[in-house]
Amino acid sequence: MTISKVLLQQRRIRFLVIGGVLAMLGSIPMFFLGGGVAIGAMVSTGQDVMVGVWLSVLMAVGGAVALGWGLVLGVKYRDGVGGKAQYGVFSNAYVISRFILGPTNEIISETDYLEDMPNKFMVRLAMPDGRRLEMSTAPEVYFTIPEAAVGTVYHRGTWITRFEAVPQTERPYVPPSV
Repeated sequence: MTISKVLLQQRRIRFLVIGGVLAMLGSIPMFFLGGGVAIGAMVSTGQDVMVGVWLSVLMAVGGAVALGWGLVLGVKYRDGVGGKAQYGVFSNAYVISRFILGPTNEIISETDYLEDMPNKFMVRLAMPDGRRLEMSTAPEVYFTIPEAAVGTVYHRGTWITRFEAVPQTERPYVPPSV
């Protein structure tokens, strides 16, 4: 899946989720407006009594469907096409920083983390094309990735499986300013 297709898919999911929420929220005042119209119209005519109420119900159901479909697509494409994380390689990736997130998502020191706590080991990377990525990894891989290194990142989705640093004398490009 190319970057443009990924961005298009992300926009589509964002549109469905936000549109669904707005349609569901918009149906609430329409329901009360329709109810007020229905009470006022009970005296005059019988056919336009429930138009507002039915429109609000239709908006709520449509919004719920759009929200649900957006969430399903979000989960399905979270890690790549068809919900399967794609294996890939990033060459010449520059390591901007690395950090450990504790159980409550606070950044903790490498010397203060406890192995029995549910920590997330994160690495922030800069690609040669200017993109910035934040990826997670296992502690065994995390401690082999030096900051300010340039190298090849082997990944599966947003999970770094291996990092091979290029020696400083053989760097193929100047790292971007961070």
